[in-house]
Amino acid sequence: MNKRDSDWLADLGRSHPTPLGVLMPRSSQARYFELLDAFQSVAPSVHVFYSVKTNPHPALLSSLNAMESGFECASLRELEAVSSFSRPLLLNAPASSDEEIRRALELNACIVLDSFSQAEQVARVAASKPTEVGVRLRLDKYRFGFSPEELPLVFSRLSELGLRVKLVHAHPGTSMTLSHYRSFISRVAEIIRLFPSVSFLDIGGGFPGKTTLLERKETITSYALIVKELLGEHLRSRTLFLESGRFLVEDSMIVLSRVMHVKKLEDTGFALLDAGINVLPRASLSPFRVTALSESGEKKAIFRLAGPLLFGSDEFSQLSAKLAVGDLVAIENTGAYCTELAWRLSRDPLTIHIVE
Repeated sequence: MNKRDSDWLADLGRSHPTPLGVLMPRSSQARYFELLDAFQSVAPSVHVFYSVKTNPHPALLSSLNAMESGFECASLRELEAVSSFSRPLLLNAPASSDEEIRRALELNACIVLDSFSQAEQVARVAASKPTEVGVRLRLDKYRFGFSPEELPLVFSRLSELGLRVKLVHAHPGTSMTLSHYRSFISRVAEIIRLFPSVSFLDIGGGFPGKTTLLERKETITSYALIVKELLGEHLRSRTLFLESGRFLVEDSMIVLSRVMHVKKLEDTGFALLDAGINVLPRASLSPFRVTALSESGEKKAIFRLAGPLLFGSDEFSQLSAKLAVGDLVAIENTGAYCTELAWRLSRDPLTIHIVE
């Protein structure tokens, strides 16, 4: 972090109560362009869908809508959050209610099906109205979906229900390494070549955030090149869908936190902050970057950073600095999942300050 940014953030921290989430929606727009640029040469038509569950803050949704992003939803709440936009929508959920299905149909969302029971539900709610849908591939035993061997039967049975398959969907997982991603795309290529009538191919997301990419010395273009190499010939007459969450918004928020206590346990120094797993859940899977914005301690030391709750898991990072009570730290790349997965136990939700 450069001095200008650290000074600006320190001023914010001094003038606002902490912990404070500093949300910068335009960061998501920069990442959107980066992702789209990387994949533009892969297929004649590429469309990015933002995974709304990653961070459904209205300011982020509006910023991505301005970029002509589509939106991938997993619930009625998410559908309603983007219902005023005119961009393409996907409903991708394994246990949708009739109300969610009905609302998705009203919004012309493409519903991605992972079972025959779900297909029957959509056909019933659609009341025999011809409906275009997607089908989800199951490429491992831990996910719902149709096996590749089932697809011919799937197309036939869905047609009998009045459902036409226009999209095949597969998802690689979370923060995929390049080797795992190559294996995933290779399997998708083997399957999709057998179904030339499918107009849309959705390869999900799974892209790491920028911090992880930098640690691995990779770029988002590395992933695009794998898709181009293994899938390119199958995309000449298809539209490629990408679903991204973490890559688009991980860098869109910085949490400002204050040192509440400095303690020592045997030979280990601890800085206890007003932000821990209450706002930085481990489930977000983000390797947080932490910078000291002020240092009023007498001696530089390595501090283990932990939050205000009495849980062993409340420790989330470490920092070499001259920390003392009242000092401010900035915790970067907190835009993905942190607000949605934060613990509400004993503490108020994070206050969000939006930077236009």
